[in-house]
Amino acid sequence: MRSSAPDSTPIWSSPRQTGNNAAVAFLTCDGFVFTLAVDPPCEGLFCIWGMNVCNTSKTSDLENDVKEQFLNMRPISRRAVFRGLSGTALGALVVGGMRIPIDAAAGFADPAFEAQWRAGEAIAPNFWGPLSTATGAVQEAYREAAGGQRLVQYFDKGRMELTDGGVTNGLLAREIITGMIQTGNESYEHRPAPAIPIAGDTDNLGPTYAALNGKASGLLLAAPARIGMHVTTTVAADGTIAMGDSMTGSDATTVSAYDPETKHNVPQVFAQYRERASVAAIGLAIAEPFATTVKVGGTAKQVLIQPFERRVLTYTADNPPPFQVEMGNIGQHYLRWRYGDSPPIPASPATPSDQLDAEEADFLARINAYRLQNSLPPLTISPGLMRTAKWLSADMAAKGYFSHTDSLGRDLTARLHAFGVTGNTSWGENIAAGNASAAETFQQWQASPDHNENMLRPTFTTIGIGRAQGAAPYHWYWTTDFGNA
Repeated sequence: MRSSAPDSTPIWSSPRQTGNNAAVAFLTCDGFVFTLAVDPPCEGLFCIWGMNVCNTSKTSDLENDVKEQFLNMRPISRRAVFRGLSGTALGALVVGGMRIPIDAAAGFADPAFEAQWRAGEAIAPNFWGPLSTATGAVQEAYREAAGGQRLVQYFDKGRMELTDGGVTNGLLAREIITGMIQTGNESYEHRPAPAIPIAGDTDNLGPTYAALNGKASGLLLAAPARIGMHVTTTVAADGTIAMGDSMTGSDATTVSAYDPETKHNVPQVFAQYRERASVAAIGLAIAEPFATTVKVGGTAKQVLIQPFERRVLTYTADNPPPFQVEMGNIGQHYLRWRYGDSPPIPASPATPSDQLDAEEADFLARINAYRLQNSLPPLTISPGLMRTAKWLSADMAAKGYFSHTDSLGRDLTARLHAFGVTGNTSWGENIAAGNASAAETFQQWQASPDHNENMLRPTFTTIGIGRAQGAAPYHWYWTTDFGNA
């Protein structure tokens, strides 16, 4: 663990009460605590958005960058809470830091998808699959999403979904094997599991997902722990289960882990891979591991296969070491199963969250005029900051709270990461509640030294503005997010 020295003296606000206004201020100094997680099996392993990422570069520049990387940082901060008697409130947050550059790439449905794709591809080659075979932006039915639709994108190896402002990944392997398409938190559409080969060439006879739901369904049943034992189960193309010799005498196929939640054994080679990639990316085991023979590039190969909630892992002993463990094309298979020859509905290129309403546009004009009066350049709209600001205001309005920490437990830094907002070395946030108009909200922030400082901060060049009407006690909620990229 490394702690950087603050770049400036921390300035803490002191509790105060002004007339009928209640205020909440959250201020930080410019210093950060950086946490560096190193995993001995892989040099250069570090934490990025909560995932372990293996970068094989051995350059000292990379190691220095890793030490300074901001993605796992925690701001040094102190919070002061002020409460008053009326129906208005304020909150301010300012943060500064460093980041690892991420090159732009075409074809991603959302910047947050790009961030997760790059993090995955750094763990292992072909973690998600190439962009050239991914779908574009897709609107997919989901009952609890705004308007009953959410933004998704399919890759060869999985699906990314924009849910509550963060990226989630569907339980595709579970859905396709059980024949249950999830269309909401508790709603499903039932259809038969498909006769699509789980692994290998597309013209393989099997085993198929349908076979796992049929003849081979015994693999889905709860199993006792078999730690230290080799995998001896085989499955034929038609799904017939048999017991035979172990696939290999090495430790690779020895069971080294057991998932008590699903009651399935995991061989060492898959347990180690999942530890690198994270359980969040792979999921829990949903079937026992088994050996089978499939064609790969026209050549018959013996492979070890195990379905997990989100991915299907395969192990081919005679592959080069970096490619011995691979992921099946579950995203590609699921897309074919769900949509067949009917293409999914494409997402519109612009979303309402990127647009200013009349009051938000008025606020932008006011803050820029104010900055010009103080010899500062105007702020320009950032689509990413617009999404984060509008989301937080809508979340506060819907759930009746007032805080920089949202209902998912995320602070501003985590929220920006979840929305894929990158490139900023300094960023901040003001929140206010109780007034519908831009004029009144601007006056609230202007009258508060902490919030006023954010509006006049010279390093800020971009802004996102969001207001929403909703729950008591304040009814109207405002958020402005600031950045410099």
